[in-house]
Amino acid sequence: MAVDAGTPVGALLVLEGLEEPLRPLGEDVEPMDFNGAQAQLVENGGELGLLVVTFTGYFLQVPASACRWLPSDALEGYDLVLGPSSDPEGLAEQMPSLLLERGFVTTHVILPARGRAGILSAVKQLEDCFYRLPIEFELGYLGRGPARSDKVAMLEGLEAGSLAESSGLLAQERSVSEHLRLLKHRLQEPLGIQLSSRTNLLLRLSGAAPAAEAPRAPAPREAEAFLALMGRRRLCLLRFLGPSTGKIRLIPREADYPEVSMVACLDLQVLFLTQLYDFQFEPDGECLVLQSFLLEEPLQMVFQKAEMQPARRAARRSRRASQSQVLVKGMSSRDPCEADLHEKLWTALRHGGCDGFLEIPKTRFDVDQYIDYEDQQRAMASFKSYCRHQGHIEGIEIFDAAFFNIPDQEVRGMDPEQRIFMETGWLAMSDAGYEREKVRIESAHIGVFVGISGSDWRDVCKAPSANGVPETFIANRFSYAINLKGPSFIVNTACSASLVALHSAKTHLLMPQDPLDACLIAGISLNVSPGTWAGNCAGAMLSFRGRCFSFNNTADGYGRGEGCAAAVLGRGEYDQDDDTTCGTLAASHSNSDGRSASLTAPNGPAQQRLLRAALSEARLQPTDLDIYEAHGTGTSLGDPIEVSAVRKVLTQRETPVMISCSKTNLGHLEGGAGMSAFCKCVLACMHAEVAPNQHLRVQNPNMDTEGWPALLLQEGQALKGEASYVGVSGFGYGGTNSHAMAFGKNVVTSRGGRAKNSAGHPDCFPPASAGFQYNDSCTSAVAYKDIPECYMSCRVHGIDDIKFFNQHGQFSRACSEGDLQRLLFLASTVETGKVQGFDDTKTPSHPQADALIRQVRSAPPEIAMVGDNFEDWQSNGVPHLSMKPGQSFQVDVMEGGRTFWSAVPSSKPRSVKGLSIQGSFNGWTAESLVARETRVGLYEFELSLGASGSESFQVLVDGLTSQVLHPAEPHCTSRVAPVRGPRHDAGRELAWVIQGAQRDRFLIEVFLPPGEVQSMSVTWFKLRDIAPLPSLQTPPAPAPQPMVLDELGIEE
Repeated sequence: MAVDAGTPVGALLVLEGLEEPLRPLGEDVEPMDFNGAQAQLVENGGELGLLVVTFTGYFLQVPASACRWLPSDALEGYDLVLGPSSDPEGLAEQMPSLLLERGFVTTHVILPARGRAGILSAVKQLEDCFYRLPIEFELGYLGRGPARSDKVAMLEGLEAGSLAESSGLLAQERSVSEHLRLLKHRLQEPLGIQLSSRTNLLLRLSGAAPAAEAPRAPAPREAEAFLALMGRRRLCLLRFLGPSTGKIRLIPREADYPEVSMVACLDLQVLFLTQLYDFQFEPDGECLVLQSFLLEEPLQMVFQKAEMQPARRAARRSRRASQSQVLVKGMSSRDPCEADLHEKLWTALRHGGCDGFLEIPKTRFDVDQYIDYEDQQRAMASFKSYCRHQGHIEGIEIFDAAFFNIPDQEVRGMDPEQRIFMETGWLAMSDAGYEREKVRIESAHIGVFVGISGSDWRDVCKAPSANGVPETFIANRFSYAINLKGPSFIVNTACSASLVALHSAKTHLLMPQDPLDACLIAGISLNVSPGTWAGNCAGAMLSFRGRCFSFNNTADGYGRGEGCAAAVLGRGEYDQDDDTTCGTLAASHSNSDGRSASLTAPNGPAQQRLLRAALSEARLQPTDLDIYEAHGTGTSLGDPIEVSAVRKVLTQRETPVMISCSKTNLGHLEGGAGMSAFCKCVLACMHAEVAPNQHLRVQNPNMDTEGWPALLLQEGQALKGEASYVGVSGFGYGGTNSHAMAFGKNVVTSRGGRAKNSAGHPDCFPPASAGFQYNDSCTSAVAYKDIPECYMSCRVHGIDDIKFFNQHGQFSRACSEGDLQRLLFLASTVETGKVQGFDDTKTPSHPQADALIRQVRSAPPEIAMVGDNFEDWQSNGVPHLSMKPGQSFQVDVMEGGRTFWSAVPSSKPRSVKGLSIQGSFNGWTAESLVARETRVGLYEFELSLGASGSESFQVLVDGLTSQVLHPAEPHCTSRVAPVRGPRHDAGRELAWVIQGAQRDRFLIEVFLPPGEVQSMSVTWFKLRDIAPLPSLQTPPAPAPQPMVLDELGIEE
């Protein structure tokens, strides 16, 4: 067929009769012979010639006489052609029919030769960013076959910047997104697939050099996310960019479909249904493959009912016989990781995996002048710091002086350590239930004990004052401002200062003479002067990498941190049901090294005596200590000495002791380190959990732990018992050691005996009773939105305190978690929704519902990843791969937080003798459906549309109006809507609606598989449409609506 001026743009052509080789437009290559080349018409200039693009991506200006239409049988191996002048809407209209007919579509994507070369060049430059997937995930992502040398990278994760844009990689990303947009609403009717999203573009490099590092084993959370993704994928898109070719096999999952093999030539795109096919790619050489999964909307869960079985637990009691225990009545913190309340501290340490180290900002001092990060020896010789990171807290310059009645002229010269302590100290008192005005008027016999290792403020203060600079005033100023009349002093024993202050406070609190009402203890440390940095570096005390690599083989010194933590101690009997108590100080002790290797050298025997004395005071055996919070500064010799001392005391154990260290998250807070660690210990008791260590990869070879049941944790872990003892040590470099031991019961998580009712306590903002203009803004919803216990909900409220944002702007969420060993409830999947997991808006009111759903949503499953095929894995979690709409599951929530999901057998209707139909076409009287003999469970009915061109109908079981099957939505025109029923009260609005022209004849099919109610389906076809699908090997000539060139990375 001849090509002329009327040939539409987008037509597929073949070039013949070219008299001489042509040089492609815009290409620096030699002229080539294009006779026989297939091409697409880009611009029809009539007598002036045609602008075409060949299938290999070269643009040419050719005469019309050298072109003819491409024959219908010439597209070998392709169903469709997608080029710069293709009509994307027209191509998308053909894809559903092809997918329905055979389950896959092949498309030749015309890419400019220069664009393809740019992509391959960019990938070569970025090859070091490619990695190998975990072996367990390779089958799901890379298909079957030997793919052990294949490397992958997510385009979103590459630090490509302008390189990705200029090379055309981002244009490929947009092209895949365009496929999702075009298919999103076209597959629901023919295939019952409602696409919602897709995975990020995966770059797969096959046949290249293997990755430098072996893949790590996936964590349970990652494995569950992988299974959820595999359960949601519906189509897989593969695009082959070369430079080598290969062989692609589509392997059917069902016997009804044949295996398909094809050559993966350049620019081939294969789109196939993952429910019908798996795939295998065998490259002939190095080949880049772009891949993305098109995903269906995640299924929602609807909470149905719950059955509670109370547990009989052997409650662990404190062996402490004293009639007057030391209670922790309130806490607060201002630590790195944005942990400006102690609830945030726990979330950051336990769930966030936070590293609070930042580069020292220039607002502290001129880092360029005082830090030489490039050369450690040169920095030491020139009295500069070689470390530029610290565990950092923000806003130390902001202070609400009016709340504490401090005049402005005095504030200007006031040490920031005083400011931070005053705010944090008052938050701890407010958490303990004290009210400012009442204390100011009546005063209180409360002692103030502050651990501090010095202050840099005198070196940088430009407006010094007599009572603003000396650190000796830090405790006295608080007592003065709040009107507290107990003892008030600081303790400076360097790194053990705040734990020694805690021990001193306990001693004063238990003294019978002049008994105190309570004690406020705090530890504080800020870094505001370069002098201290330079001095520490001169002694090679700091880590060159700027972190505390506690217990790791890279430990080379400590990383400095700053922060403040405070707690209020009182006397009384510990009661788990007392909402005003967080836990107890079970024991504390302090001693000195005496003569040892040197004044500053750690002393193992002294540390052993310290721990034994604390155990003796608490009347505990070494086996009773559950968690040891280590001093663990991250020095190559200090950590082994401490671990060796602890081992000699706690060696006789049947269960392992958990060893944790907050310095890996916060840095070494020096004088304030002990109190931040003690608050962490109390929070560990309240949750019956232990937080992991950061930066722990390879154990320090100097540490001898072989044969000793101890766990240096890399992941958080729940404790088996309800009550726990947690000890923390602090060692001053001058030889003063201190140890404190916390005891408490699980009052927060559902494994505990009671959800802590902390009405009035803060979740995200300080309580209204705090009064002052707190300088923090709530960023937790953004920074920690995906953590199971985010900042907003780590305080668990009682069921009687149901509220969301109260009048003070505090966010509260009602959760009541009882002492339950086994919680049974039913959850049903419904149609696709907006949020994966549980739809709280559809959850009935139930005392345990909120806590139960929150736990099931966040509980990590136990997955046995046996073998390479993820479909064979055993999991006690959500059955992502087998879930169907309408299916019900029983979820057992066991002691310890584990969940077990099992499918509930479908409630089948009574023995069905037959199905009937009623509707507007027969006056809503029952007529029998005809059962098709060739297929069990399939029923049919023919009808003609009336004058209105619309008819409604319902299906009846055995012709009974009390057994109505109906669609999930009223006046339903969709043939893939879920079927509901049978029920007796379904109104006529709950009916399917067929629309068309008068006298159009339709065939209604109702399919009811035996014993599978959730798989019932109702559909209909216009009788004239029932015919074999036409051959779509050659697409019809597209309309002249050019595709946006940028989508394929083609420049106009």
